Amino acid sequence: MINKRYALGKVLSVGSSSEGNAYYIEIHRKGYPTPFGLLIEAGFPYNELSRRLLNYGVSMRNVNAVLVTHEHHDHSLAVKELVERGKKVYAPLSVFKHWGLEDKVTSRNIFEVGKTKLIADGIDVVAFKVEHDVETVGFIITIRGDWGEHRIFFATDTSYIRYNFFKYTFETIMIEANNTRRVLYYAIKNAKANGD
Repeated sequence: MINKRYALGKVLSVGSSSEGNAYYIEIHRKGYPTPFGLLIEAGFPYNELSRRLLNYGVSMRNVNAVLVTHEHHDHSLAVKELVERGKKVYAPLSVFKHWGLEDKVTSRNIFEVGKTKLIADGIDVVAFKVEHDVETVGFIITIRGDWGEHRIFFATDTSYIRYNFFKYTFETIMIEANNTRRVLYYAIKNAKANGD
């Protein structure tokens, strides 16, 4: 049974490490017979990504859109093949340049920090800048329905986020972090002490 309040079905970590990252979110929208499949990150070869999704009962045919944060291979390895297979891939321009795809995408596919991008009926995304060694963004994904809004926060590979989130309420927070619990504990403790 789908929780009508939140409109989310499956939320899957398909892989999370320096070997590859990918996350799948199933979004249910009123008036649509099938869920919208959102893949965040594509850090495996296409066939491996497909195999990993199938382990959870998800076909690549279920993927309607792909969001990619940055060009590092553990986040973007399948981008070229996804674009060539006609998938809607959204990322910073640097990702498409890295894979030699500038001529295969339009401004519709390119994230600009702070700008809202409609990726499907009732689903929009705002990219925000995060601190990393290459151009990297995080995502504020907003799903709208007759039940209200459901907002998802997604961030990865960052030492610091300068964006002001005070105007947002998040129902789902996804942070890909390959740090020890001790490092995370003190980072959260310091942020609370500083009022962040």
